[in-house]
Amino acid sequence: MLSDWIAEQQPTPEGRLVKFQDSEIIAEKRNREYAASMWRHSRKILYSLSFQERQKLVAEWNKSHLPKTYEYFADFLANNIPSVKETALKELEESTNNHHQSIKQLYTQ
Repeated sequence: MLSDWIAEQQPTPEGRLVKFQDSEIIAEKRNREYAASMWRHSRKILYSLSFQERQKLVAEWNKSHLPKTYEYFADFLANNIPSVKETALKELEESTNNHHQSIKQLYTQ
């Protein structure tokens, strides 16, 4: 009797498939939006440079054998523009400190 009620509450295989497909579509959309925002952020940094600096970096990027993804482009900029590297290191340090504080709070409660 209880097993029948539990069986009725379970989603059908088709329903589960639809749910998985929907979540994959949402995740893919979120990933694409994030990638687009990172490309925009990197281009904003690039366009903050002088025309000559920008031309030089773009030429180096185009000659490089790095994969043409936003992650590699951001890293390329960080390695070639000192102020970007400093900012990235400060953000990483702040993020790490926040993470450590969160862990300490978990274990001191």
